[in-house]
Amino acid sequence: MPFRVFKTSCLLTLLFFAIFVIRQVFLSTGLIASQTELAADLISEFFSSTGAVLDLTRFIFSLLFLYGLFAFLVALIALGLLPKNPDRRRIRTITLLSFLLAVLTVLVWVSVYFPVTAASFLKVSPLASTSIGTGLTALLTVFCFVGLVKLFRLKHYRFATFGCLVICSLTLVNLMPFLGAQLSSSVANAYAGEREKPNVIIIGIDALRPDHMGINGYKHDLTPNLDRFLEESLYFEQAFTPIARTYTAWFSLLSGRAPISTGIRYNLQRFEESQLTGNELQFILKNEGYHTIYGMDERRFNNIDERYGFDETIGPAIGAADFLLFHASELPLVALVSNTPMGKYLFPFIYSNRGVHGTYMPETFTREVLEAASSAPEKPLFLALHLTLPHWPFLFRDFEPLPFVEYDPENHFHYSYQLTLNKVDQQFQNIMDGLTDQGLTRNALIFVISDHGEGFMLEADALKGGVAGLEFPTEAHGHGTNVLDEEQFHILMAVKDTAAEGFEAKRIDQLTSLVDIAPTVADRLKLVEADSHFEGESLFRVASCPDCKERYVFMESSVATNAMFEEDLDMVQVLQQGIGFYKVDEDGLAIVRDEVSELLVLKQRAIITKKHIVAHFPGLDEDFLIVNRQTDTWWPSTKYGGDSPEEIVDLMKKLCAYYRNDTGFDRKNLCAGAD
Repeated sequence: MPFRVFKTSCLLTLLFFAIFVIRQVFLSTGLIASQTELAADLISEFFSSTGAVLDLTRFIFSLLFLYGLFAFLVALIALGLLPKNPDRRRIRTITLLSFLLAVLTVLVWVSVYFPVTAASFLKVSPLASTSIGTGLTALLTVFCFVGLVKLFRLKHYRFATFGCLVICSLTLVNLMPFLGAQLSSSVANAYAGEREKPNVIIIGIDALRPDHMGINGYKHDLTPNLDRFLEESLYFEQAFTPIARTYTAWFSLLSGRAPISTGIRYNLQRFEESQLTGNELQFILKNEGYHTIYGMDERRFNNIDERYGFDETIGPAIGAADFLLFHASELPLVALVSNTPMGKYLFPFIYSNRGVHGTYMPETFTREVLEAASSAPEKPLFLALHLTLPHWPFLFRDFEPLPFVEYDPENHFHYSYQLTLNKVDQQFQNIMDGLTDQGLTRNALIFVISDHGEGFMLEADALKGGVAGLEFPTEAHGHGTNVLDEEQFHILMAVKDTAAEGFEAKRIDQLTSLVDIAPTVADRLKLVEADSHFEGESLFRVASCPDCKERYVFMESSVATNAMFEEDLDMVQVLQQGIGFYKVDEDGLAIVRDEVSELLVLKQRAIITKKHIVAHFPGLDEDFLIVNRQTDTWWPSTKYGGDSPEEIVDLMKKLCAYYRNDTGFDRKNLCAGAD
């Protein structure tokens, strides 16, 4: 009888899988067709890559295991409901009933926890409640145990023993991380007061625009927790990223050097050991006895992992499979386990992946961070985190309107972006609270930064033309697409030293850059030799010298597609114009094609001061572009109508001197006119 029940259960589970796969294909037909057409070369390279094929094979076996496990549990439930000596008809009927109860339970929980997934169609019904889900789960658990008892009574010892092992293993796998986290937290607290060296904690928030924060007078109170941190910190109001892309910005942060010096000019550049000098922050701190961790909850355009010198990395798996397998999160069983410890091992490209917005739970990534942070309590901690909730597509699993944020039908992305800022603010505070509970913020140097801002072509961001009738695209969507769009490059930067005597929170108006983070750490730890390798300046020295010589920051764009300059952003056009930049390598990683290096000629380059931006656009034959940041006015350099002509000429010379030897720079020979 047990084998007949299990056979029927397997057939029903196969039907369950097929129905939802067909449904998902039907719902995604347009998207899949467009992706297939756009990415034909990528798909071919994917299946030619050993690493990608291995990732896909592992995923298929994980699906088989998960659905096989579901079929086995349905069989146990059916055995718990079956009377003695049932006939075949009764077996089929009871097994079908058990299957439907199990499916209903799965769909209830998916609708409760993941309401934006395609499998959450019960979310508008009274069934979508935790009480109903808990009741169904408890009922089915009882039937499972009754089924196990029946197996022992029927002397099906192998089947019964296997069932016990499955249930015990599931319980152990899903409870151990929580038990281990409690133990690790206690141990970390015990060591917290013994360390002489401060912990170094960097928390980056993707695409966070400082002008959207309450501390800077934004009309909505979206970031109360971040605002509170800034009020207790050295807050650098005029901070800019040297390049407004995540991977390149973080590489500059860790190395203390600008992109032109590191050679890292694009997201997803192929990794080569020669890119690392050994003087990056993670190597320096590791040599000082630190346990070094890098964590990021979305890895599609940032391949930083242990290869870059970190002891440990946190986040979803890295690979081109991420772009393909995220569709599986719409399957009910996959969604259900996606945030469990079991899901971490079965579906590493979905677990803790903000890129899979329908199932991403910030608390899952937070738990991973806190567990890792306390994993080496005897050592000081270097923790570099990047939170990506405010990144496109500006969605998350429990996406709901905020009553105080008005919907803007003309700019839906900006509306959604504001909601993600409020969500990431909560995540930031949960991480800070957890680190504090572990004693890790007691003696710590804590930075909060953003890697870049974000352009939405808002009316408030528009520049006025200084020459009547002359037009130029001074705004663009996204980040790294237009160096004249200041809010793409303006970033959050603050530092708090919890152990320094006499530390005074204040706002600093001097220009700073991400390359100033590494020298700040070296300065705090008195690592004089390390400090000599950096191009930036210690933020403590900048803060202590408000009257020092005015600083300036060099900035460069990535390669911008034409679609990013359209007022109505069309993501299909963005994909069409940008997808050809990438390929899949032998290890299954998505990387930029070697030919992209030739596109350096298309980069925009700029220098920014408190008052001006001077920019070099490769498509212009005669002019640099000049922006007065104080009046939000722009001019071509030959028609400049501002009050600082000598300063503008000096900035043009500085810009030309800095990029003079950069590949593809100034093919129109504009710098000759500046000289």
